[in-house]
Amino acid sequence: MDTEQTFADKRDVVANNCAYFDDMVSELVTHHTAGLDGLMADIETEIINVPDPPVIKIEHYFMKLSADIYWIGSQMEYLGIRDDVSEMLAKEVFNTEYLTQQDVNKDKKLTSATLIALAENKAQYDTVLNSIYSRVYKTVKFKVEAADRMCSTLSKVLSRRMQEMSYPAPTDALGRRILNE
Repeated sequence: MDTEQTFADKRDVVANNCAYFDDMVSELVTHHTAGLDGLMADIETEIINVPDPPVIKIEHYFMKLSADIYWIGSQMEYLGIRDDVSEMLAKEVFNTEYLTQQDVNKDKKLTSATLIALAENKAQYDTVLNSIYSRVYKTVKFKVEAADRMCSTLSKVLSRRMQEMSYPAPTDALGRRILNE
């Protein structure tokens, strides 16, 4: 078998294993952020892609986004707990198997590397589950941070708009606004 085919086969194995992993992560992330994703899409459509969106729309999305960030922030704590607990369980399975193999194989005097390999093998599904929760937590955290930056941006836009409404910009002889004075 040539090297290129070997790598192609290995790549396919990784892709197949990752497909299930990716689906689980995606399902969990969507469960926690579907509302936020929809809201961010609406903001893009109705504010970002509109040349001069009305202040009332900006206010509406600013308030909705602030509320969504609040609710998803509390869900992040639960995801963090799942990440922590799944990590502890993976370590517990690893340690239990390591010690069990030490006891069972006293006469054989297994090396540390062998004991570690046996324990890692026993804990592999628990480790993958921890990795899934870790990825979900990080993805949700990223989305909340991005939404928080958008909220800050909307706040700045609102402030600037309110200031413009309070103090109209000077105009030239043709009635056009002078932007830099």
